[in-house]
Amino acid sequence: MDLNFSFSGRRAKPASRAIATALTFFLAACGSLVEVVSPLEIAGAEAKLSVHSFISPQDTLIRVYVLESVPIFSLETGNERQVLRGASVKLDGIPLPFDSTLLAYTIRPFRLGGIKAGNTYHLVVEEGNRRVEARTTVPEVPAAISSYRIDTSYASLRGNFSRQDTTLAVQFSWPDPAATEDYYRVSGTAHAIASYLTTDENGKSVVRRGQVTIALFWDDNFGRSEFQSDVNANGGTMQSPTGRVRIERPVFYTNNGVPVQEEPPHVTGITLNLHRTDRHYFQYHRTIDQHEMAADNPFAEPVLVYSNVIGGLGVFASYNSFSIVVKP
Repeated sequence: MDLNFSFSGRRAKPASRAIATALTFFLAACGSLVEVVSPLEIAGAEAKLSVHSFISPQDTLIRVYVLESVPIFSLETGNERQVLRGASVKLDGIPLPFDSTLLAYTIRPFRLGGIKAGNTYHLVVEEGNRRVEARTTVPEVPAAISSYRIDTSYASLRGNFSRQDTTLAVQFSWPDPAATEDYYRVSGTAHAIASYLTTDENGKSVVRRGQVTIALFWDDNFGRSEFQSDVNANGGTMQSPTGRVRIERPVFYTNNGVPVQEEPPHVTGITLNLHRTDRHYFQYHRTIDQHEMAADNPFAEPVLVYSNVIGGLGVFASYNSFSIVVKP
């Protein structure tokens, strides 16, 4: 299972040469009031190794992404960061080759004897004279989902009662063990048989019907998040936020421009995933969310994105999953 994650880094807006020159003369003229400090003397002025990897017993392929951070005084943007292809990456002492297709260093879990709950894994990345490392201990598998609720509703589009879209709302609960400090993430997907437009072997547009998978969107407007800890519910019952998905009844257009409405999608099942994560995984994603919420707010305090990579930036974390498929 490959959970998605975000890279984050500081971005510096390029300054014009004229402004930089003017500021240099101004600071020189105010020598008794302002001391000019070289950028090299400021922490964060040099590019650092940025490492991101999540591992799980459910993995079929382990991926380690290695990049460079953007220095504070760099004129580069975040999109210009280069993937480092020539680094030495070792997981528990075993080298990981670089995959030019995935742009990551990869290894099959069986090379490590499998990823096992309770085991601590050590990641080391070296590039030139730079060296970073991180550790993660894989959590135990979470408790089974104890209950769930699915609500189905139908909505017509702009008064067109012949076209009804299906909306699913899902919520589930699970017991939390009392003896440990636990962190969780929830996810899920809806599976449906639906019509879709494609081309045949002659390049002609045709409508076919088949299986589609749609990710659930988690509504955290009522206090619950897809990322949770048991800090206020240790040993109690945990509950997910509401997961929603809208499955539209498709409308296709023929060559003469006449709309043709296909039969509505048929939902065959919903996969509910409960991930028990380590603290690093939880803290990293929580600060990523806080960082994104504060990004467009000029009055918000800056958020420092969590990192457990010693000597560099990024995160090396782990999780363990329980999944069930339910019928709507």
